[in-house]
Amino acid sequence: MVGSANLTSGLVANIETALVVTGQPGDAPLEECWRYAELLWRHPAATDWRQLDAPVPDGQLDPALLGMLRRAVPVGSVLPTLDRGKPNQVTDITAAGVYVQTQRSRSRGTGAQLVPAWMVQLAWDYLQLHGTLANKYLLAGDGLNVKRSSAVCALLARLPAIDVAGTHPIVLRLRR
Repeated sequence: MVGSANLTSGLVANIETALVVTGQPGDAPLEECWRYAELLWRHPAATDWRQLDAPVPDGQLDPALLGMLRRAVPVGSVLPTLDRGKPNQVTDITAAGVYVQTQRSRSRGTGAQLVPAWMVQLAWDYLQLHGTLANKYLLAGDGLNVKRSSAVCALLARLPAIDVAGTHPIVLRLRR
């Protein structure tokens, strides 16, 4: 079987495919697939997975995204939502996610609430892959199903490579 199937963003952000080729070693279709795979492994942009650092644990922000967020959104920053301007104060940024105090959580005395890492990471991965991300798709059950979508959009909008293409509806665009 030759293909590209993974569990990073493949289940929600793109179409995965695979091809099953049957035959015996030495058969032309199998040899051609093998040669092509070897060509890809030798490509200068390819990274040997055996030389990578330990994988990022499930439910944590990728270290590169974590670093970008910490630089762009210092703890104590107030992030207004992009559509209504409601203030969200960032109280901490960890590998597990971003802690945000909203007007509602402040008035209820519940403290900062975690925007889980998977929500931010999923949105970031989708944005990198597709170049744009609409809040409606981020929130939709048949989309990415991220329920803290306004906070996620406000966070990502602070990153240097992101432009806010619209606020009604919210649309983020990655500068290439």
